[in-house]
Amino acid sequence: MIKLHSLVSTGKRYFQVETQPHHIISIFKKYSYYKNVRKDEFLDEKYIHYECQEDGTITFYHVGESASESNGIWTYLTYDCPEGEENIVSDSLADTSTDSLNRLLSGEKIVVIASSLNEYVQYRLNNNEYLNVELPCAWYTSPRRKITVAFTEEITALTNCEIFTSHQVGKDYIEAVLAEFIIAANKIIEREGNLADFELLQYLALSKIDIEPVANLIIKQNDYRIWQSAMPSKSKAVERAFNTALEYISRAN
Repeated sequence: MIKLHSLVSTGKRYFQVETQPHHIISIFKKYSYYKNVRKDEFLDEKYIHYECQEDGTITFYHVGESASESNGIWTYLTYDCPEGEENIVSDSLADTSTDSLNRLLSGEKIVVIASSLNEYVQYRLNNNEYLNVELPCAWYTSPRRKITVAFTEEITALTNCEIFTSHQVGKDYIEAVLAEFIIAANKIIEREGNLADFELLQYLALSKIDIEPVANLIIKQNDYRIWQSAMPSKSKAVERAFNTALEYISRAN
């Protein structure tokens, strides 16, 4: 049996890792819940913890009990182990500050610098309510800047289109489009190409994606407000979906 912050457990090993934005956001949500909904219980909470099943981690928020004891956030990868072989491996270099959590508590967003286009997309598609996601400064130098802006416009248009985000067919379309566009953008940037090169690869990428399911979804909704909110668009993916739907309607008539 071992004790880690507030948790007493057996059959577990813990390896400290860097706390990621989604861990902090989850602690923020739990903290807000205790403070605003379960106030009486919050008074007795010295620690708040959150277990993330997706990445196999557990994150602790330690509420300092005195002015000399500061708050902190710790995240650990967890592994099962035989009883008697429990262990805790700490990392003195891991950041345990609560600066990001304090920003959320004050109504601000966490600023995140993504290391790649793929990571940028994943951040933009998840927890966007609490994050300001940016790419490294090197991505905003010419000609990368124009490619980055075009790529960002695609993400914004797709994720702002409710017919895509509220139906599985639409979500699948977004995923397929962005996966292809990431490949296209990386290719052009590696070749030191320009925006026109990227746009050509965008059209080629869209031609590989099965458009019929999402076009039929648009037709099935049969709501002019969907068209008003989505078109015209700076997104080639959005325009292709709606133009294909219009083409199907014209054929039927």
